[in-house]
Amino acid sequence: MSTCLDDGVTPLQEVFNQNPNLPPGITVGRLNNSDVFCLDNEHEKSGQVCYKDIPGVHRALSAFNLNNYESPNNDEKKEDVPLTVADIDKLVPGMWLKCLYDLNDASYYEAMFLTSNAVDQMNPNVGISIIGHNTNTIGIEFDRHELDEGEEAQKVVPISWCMPNGYEVYEADGHVDYIVEEENVKELFHRAFKELSNNQSLNLDKNEKVLFSYSQHETVAKDKDGYIKKSGRTTPIPVEMDTSQYKTIYSALTFSHPAVQQIDNKLKLYQLYKDDPLASNVFPKSYSSYVDALLDADETGEDIFYIKTAGGTRGEDIYIKSRDELAKDYQERKEEGEYDLVSGEGDTIDEGDVIIQRAVSDLYTVDGDGPISGRRFDIRYYLVITDGKHGGREEEDRSTSS
Repeated sequence: MSTCLDDGVTPLQEVFNQNPNLPPGITVGRLNNSDVFCLDNEHEKSGQVCYKDIPGVHRALSAFNLNNYESPNNDEKKEDVPLTVADIDKLVPGMWLKCLYDLNDASYYEAMFLTSNAVDQMNPNVGISIIGHNTNTIGIEFDRHELDEGEEAQKVVPISWCMPNGYEVYEADGHVDYIVEEENVKELFHRAFKELSNNQSLNLDKNEKVLFSYSQHETVAKDKDGYIKKSGRTTPIPVEMDTSQYKTIYSALTFSHPAVQQIDNKLKLYQLYKDDPLASNVFPKSYSSYVDALLDADETGEDIFYIKTAGGTRGEDIYIKSRDELAKDYQERKEEGEYDLVSGEGDTIDEGDVIIQRAVSDLYTVDGDGPISGRRFDIRYYLVITDGKHGGREEEDRSTSS
């Protein structure tokens, strides 16, 4: 097996200071006073490729420990057991369950428990599913996104059709717990809180315990006729959760919160930093109007611009335009009355608003001659930011974090 180092072919075994905690196929060390890391690809004929003199790589990979990046799952998954009439008193309005929709479908769907007194508290027009003389029923409201068009969201069903949906509380250490619901970001939070625990940076009292919540749970309300329903209001804690053990509860700000929008919305973020010379050196050249972008374009017409929806994410709704295409696009939109972005400013940022950014022409790419050489890369930083006080208070302290 060989490498692609500048000083010639060198066996992997000669790379010193290999870190045994790295995943199989990756090694890091020093060779001829150069920082080196190697990727072993069994599927490539070349077998292995190595890179050297990339700042910080040796330090980062030498300290890597896979054990620090395991999800701190609390318990083994419990077997789902249908509810019985003995469980009715344990149900709390707003509690999420998994329920059958009807007997023709064996699948369980998420549904919110509304009431055990459907006759008095629910709209009499809702669907009722009763088997024989079964009167042990509960009123529920299914998640609309899981239903087909035309299916009723609210139903009265036998309690045996449902089972607890539950929630998970993860433990970072003996003092810090956290809740996160979104599956696609759980691993990021597990890593962050593992590091938070290792660094012991919260300075908590010996007997103090805190909870961080990064989820939102819908609650119940009454409609204009006084009938109970699922509301649009949310709470950061599951309604059935006992929080008495926590001195402080930190709840994440929602994306719709004005403080978060100042960062999440690209146009609002630009309006914050545009007059700061230091921030302007870090962010790509941005414009809040077509006019500003066209006036600042290079005379050669070789500039490339990205038009992005201000509140967009995941690389969606991004259009790449040359200067001429940008001018044509602006003229067409102006004539259609779809956009009037001469000023580009405003107190309200609507979903359709855009930000225009000039493409970076001198991207920093991966060096070397391996399979990823010349590729661009992203560096992302994840921070836990809190605003609140610890200890010294008798009442529950609900602070905020983002």
